[in-house]
Order: sequence, then C-alpha cells, then structure tokens
Amino acid sequence: DCFDFDALRAFWGGSGGATLLFDGMHGAGGPFARRVLVEELGMDPATLMRCDPRTDFGGCHPDPHLTYAHELVAKMCFRPDGNTAPPPAGGAPALPTLGAANGRDDDRNMIVGAGFFVTPSDSMALILD
Repeated sequence: DCFDFDALRAFWGGSGGATLLFDGMHGAGGPFARRVLVEELGMDPATLMRCDPRTDFGGCHPDPHLTYAHELVAKMCFRPDGNTAPPPAGGAPALPTLGAANGRDDDRNMIVGAGFFVTPSDSMALILD
C-alpha cells in the first residue's frame, strides 16, 4: 500500500486535528480530490473549492499560484504578493491548517499554510520529502 488511509483519517479527522482547504481551480483534479478527501478520508465537502471541472475553468486562470488562486490565498490570510494579511476578525472561522491548489491538468500544485507558502516549482520536493 502506498498510503495509510487510517493514519490520514486520524490526522485530518481527529480531535484538534488538522484542517484543509483545497482549490481544484475547475481543473481535472477536482473529482479525484473529492473521491480521496471526502469519500475516502471523510472530510467535509466544504473542504473543497472549485472542484467541478469546466472547459473554461470557470473564467479563471487555472495556475496554482498566489496570483491566480487568489480565493484560497485570501482565505489562508495571504496577499497575492506573498505577504501575510491580517487574520479574520472576532467571530470568523479559524484558518485551515493547510491550503492546497492544483492546476488545470493536475500537474502543478501549490501549498499554503499558516505563515508560509510553497511555490508550485518547490512543492513536489516537499511532498516527496
């Protein structure tokens, strides 16, 4: 087995566990994200953004970068230039532990966390580490 789904379920779903926000950017990876994250790992469907593939990518540029994944970037308290933005005010929901985005054909990705982001060109090295 390549993946320990029981360990992943415990990591993402345990009490005080990590939370994820995934942006499929209306690309090919959205249905796979839904299958793995929601159906296999039991995450809330609200974890997913723009995971319905569209031929026009919903009018967006499907490049997982700070500039083009601006909805995810803003929800993770970053600005498109990479600087941090103020956290949400008082009654706003807590920030996700990790944000991720995939491009149109699922060969590029971006990882965003609390106070850091990983460029698409460096994210594969992090994933493989």
